[in-house]
Amino acid sequence: MKQIIRRMAAGFCAGLLLMFGTLPAAAAEEAQAQQEEAWKLPSGLTIEEMDREIQNYVSEASGSSGDVYGAAIFGVFRGDEILYTGYFGDTDKAQHIAANENTCFEWGSITKTFIWVSAFQLYEQGKLDLERDVRDYLPADFFQHLSYDEPITMLNLMNHDAGWQETVHPLMKMDAQRIGSLKEELQYLEPAQINRPGEVVAYSNYGAGVAGYVIECITGERFCDYVHEHIFEPLGMEHTSVDAAHTDNPWVKAQRDRMHSYSFSAFLDNAIDNGTDTG
Repeated sequence: MKQIIRRMAAGFCAGLLLMFGTLPAAAAEEAQAQQEEAWKLPSGLTIEEMDREIQNYVSEASGSSGDVYGAAIFGVFRGDEILYTGYFGDTDKAQHIAANENTCFEWGSITKTFIWVSAFQLYEQGKLDLERDVRDYLPADFFQHLSYDEPITMLNLMNHDAGWQETVHPLMKMDAQRIGSLKEELQYLEPAQINRPGEVVAYSNYGAGVAGYVIECITGERFCDYVHEHIFEPLGMEHTSVDAAHTDNPWVKAQRDRMHSYSFSAFLDNAIDNGTDTG
């Protein structure tokens, strides 16, 4: 009987050791798998895999000379967490000044995000009707080249189907002193309206500019001032500029004035230095 009891006790202890020895290990493996899954991007790549993809992209973009592009920065964020940053190239190739966290880039079409966010803010406040003709918000006879009488709504501007063809006017000015107000530039650059509103989707920088001016007309503020007050400041974006000449942020202007701009030719395997003029 004693032997039977000893065997039962030994088996019970062995079971306890097995239970408490294997379950934590299994739990740890499951937790690690969940953590690895959480670090995957929407594409299914891990941060390490994405880094290799970026490295390959930069290497291919550099061309055979290794000197095709200027500078590039990549960042991946999840909420307030920085998952990845990568700095590539130089902001001044002659002086070998590498891109870093203080490098400034032009926003380009990303500024359209500010336009649409501003529009929805005004919509939520009841100050902007997305389906109302924007001419109701603009000065009388603002447009001079419309071909159709149909209303042009903010939704048309957002969907790029207001009917305008894209302009071929230069998008940049070399002299900051020659940059006019948003109203002046839009009236000077007004393209032909070749389609009825709502019929054809055609990407329109002009239409986005009109939307920005509608925001100016409703608020009585310059568009860049509105964006600073209602988007940048609430988000703590202290190192961001939206004014064409960077006059709305001295830090950005100082950084940008030290950086060179580069352009690229399909016939030359190298970057062309355009200097520091950003007017």
